[in-house]
Amino acid sequence: MSFKITARTILQLGSELISTDAIAFYELIKNAFDAQSRSVEVRVVVRIDFELLVMLKEQCSLLVEGKKTNATISNIIDTALLNINDEAHQASELIEELETIDDPIYLLSVLKKANYILFKDLGDGMSLKDLTDIYLTIGTRNRRKQREEENNKGRPILGEKGLGRLSVMRLGEGLRVETTQAGEKNFNELEIDWSIFSHDSDALLDSIKLEPKLGKVKKDVSLKGTRIFVYDLNNEWTFDKLFKIAESELNRFINPFESKNRDFINLWFNRQTVPLPGIDKTVFDYAHARAAATLLIDKKDGPIFSGEIDYKSYNRQKTFSLSGTHLAGIIASPQYREILEALGPFKVELYWFNRKLLTLKEGVFDAANIKKLVDNWGGGLMMFRDGFRVNPYGGPDDDWLQIDKKALSSGGYKLNRRQLIGKVEISSAGNSVLLDQTNREGLRDNVEKKALVALLQFFIWKELKVYLDEIKEMEDENIAALELDEIEERIEKGQADVRQAVQLLREKYPELENEQDALSIIDDVLSESNALVKRAKDTASVYEDRLKTTVDLAGLGLMVDVIAHELNRATQHAMKTIDTLGSNLPSNLSGTMSTLRSQLKTLQTRLKVLDPLGPSGRQHKTPTDLKYLIKEISDNHREQFKRHHINFSVIDNDNNPQWIVRAVPGMIIQILENLISNSVYWLKQHHNIDRNFKPEIFIKVDRTNSQLLISDNGPGISVDKKEEVFRPFYSTKPPSVGKGLGLYISKEQAKYHNASLYLLDDGTKDHLNTFIFDLSKC
Repeated sequence: MSFKITARTILQLGSELISTDAIAFYELIKNAFDAQSRSVEVRVVVRIDFELLVMLKEQCSLLVEGKKTNATISNIIDTALLNINDEAHQASELIEELETIDDPIYLLSVLKKANYILFKDLGDGMSLKDLTDIYLTIGTRNRRKQREEENNKGRPILGEKGLGRLSVMRLGEGLRVETTQAGEKNFNELEIDWSIFSHDSDALLDSIKLEPKLGKVKKDVSLKGTRIFVYDLNNEWTFDKLFKIAESELNRFINPFESKNRDFINLWFNRQTVPLPGIDKTVFDYAHARAAATLLIDKKDGPIFSGEIDYKSYNRQKTFSLSGTHLAGIIASPQYREILEALGPFKVELYWFNRKLLTLKEGVFDAANIKKLVDNWGGGLMMFRDGFRVNPYGGPDDDWLQIDKKALSSGGYKLNRRQLIGKVEISSAGNSVLLDQTNREGLRDNVEKKALVALLQFFIWKELKVYLDEIKEMEDENIAALELDEIEERIEKGQADVRQAVQLLREKYPELENEQDALSIIDDVLSESNALVKRAKDTASVYEDRLKTTVDLAGLGLMVDVIAHELNRATQHAMKTIDTLGSNLPSNLSGTMSTLRSQLKTLQTRLKVLDPLGPSGRQHKTPTDLKYLIKEISDNHREQFKRHHINFSVIDNDNNPQWIVRAVPGMIIQILENLISNSVYWLKQHHNIDRNFKPEIFIKVDRTNSQLLISDNGPGISVDKKEEVFRPFYSTKPPSVGKGLGLYISKEQAKYHNASLYLLDDGTKDHLNTFIFDLSKC
């Protein structure tokens, strides 16, 4: 006695087990890949509107069954001919066939095949025997044997269960297979009407006979490959529907992070190609953090889980490596080594986006497009086995790592799937225990899969998120450390100490009143430090963003802290001076006070360095040839201009080869270098969007007005940002590229020369492209 299997069991293994049309496509595409085809053509052919075709088939069925109907063969054919889409694939062939029909049975057959989905490959093909022994054998081990024999010509074998062919039932009621191997004279054919495997029938599976047969003779015996026609379609197909499936699912079937095999699928709707683009890697330039990890199986040391995190927003990096007990704790099993060795090596890579910062203001040049890319590809970690996707991981409705669930209950950054674009890479050879579920909805549950999930969750929550929160907390601590109120208190304490020391000197030695110069310097220093703190606090109030405010004032705050230290040191020296004077004023009082005066002058110099509106006094101006500096800078950029096809020119109507100004050459070079570097960057970005764009940079020498005009034809700077761009730490470059200090420093260097740097705004443009370096007061 043995099991008896009803024919309707095929439905449960086919159309009812495959959850989506996309999964059905994927199973048939994998079969083409396993057949060693270089590519597969998938073409959805719709020659007659779906709803109309359903009606015509129903009318024709009534004619075949001899039931009462007002329809005739002629008016069914006329209606069909009238509604054929002339632009559809093989529309003329359908017209010719319909015009010769006078039999309702044949007409019904033609109508069923009017619309179809074709899967065509040029792989190894199948013989007549293969159709019987392999294709019609459910659950065959053919692909598994191929994998075990490693006879796959360097390509992985994707199939394993021998059920993929049944996925055609999801798409349509009819199937026609045309296949052949090289050297055969004929095509081999198989046709199946899946409606006979109905729930309405109790027929046993072995009672239904399917007979492969020889087909037409081949014109070329070397021809090989397979064509699968799925007809009598179950659902309506339109270009928009196919495009949506392609954009959301089909373009993820083959690893979109890599270029390998990306051209394997050629997708068509009638005669119109449907694109299957990979990920536009531009989006990764705007990621705020990148993280990657690998599980390696070392024969001597055992499994090692290691990785790296690059928090690009703050230019901070970390690495980690776990083995031994640490891994055992993550896996929660003392048998961690055996489990992970069975699991096998894998790789994970992800990009994290702080979606609130995906704006032009925060450095995203094409913000709308970048947001769209993140929306399209975000969703967590997709999984790829040998470069082909394991569904549904990383899909819009899948949270296999419980990222969103964890995000709802966590503090700090609300890290969720929509912020992540990433992948996990496994292989058939290296991860043989990770097997697909029969319904193709993820991996089968086992201890190895559980270990994989545990490692990935640890990577995301204990390494990535903790590091993101840690760096943010450190930045917040820096904020607290640099609070101006706290710094003001330290300065006030230092001032009080200095005043106390001076008062002691005056009380004990009235003769000090003769040293008015030194005492005046002390008063000036104390007054200037008070004014400086007030000016800094006024500046801070302008900034709404606490973090940016702190970064903006960080240098100022640190220097104020240095001044507080200097004041304290001066106080200590004053007290030592008192100790050395004794009960009587020594004859060298003047020398001692001279030393104190010298230290206070040094302190005053430091205050001038700190004052953002005052000259540093640390560099000396010399006669400088601006024309020579411009030429030197342009020569240094010559190869860069050439590489990026940038036309650079200098406009000077004066024949004098020199233009001498009194300046610090290094500062002038830094100003011009910064302006040119900014131009080059934005011209490159613009060229990436518009390949017909011809970038230009030109410097105009205006000796009459003592000005340099530095211009480009790039995207420019919005008029409403013409002042903001000169503020420290403001940048519209990606987080990993711009720090926002270049223009601020350049403007301050211009001020050092009594010059000015600003954007030319004549009121006629929304975006400004010309910087004016005005040296008229230099």
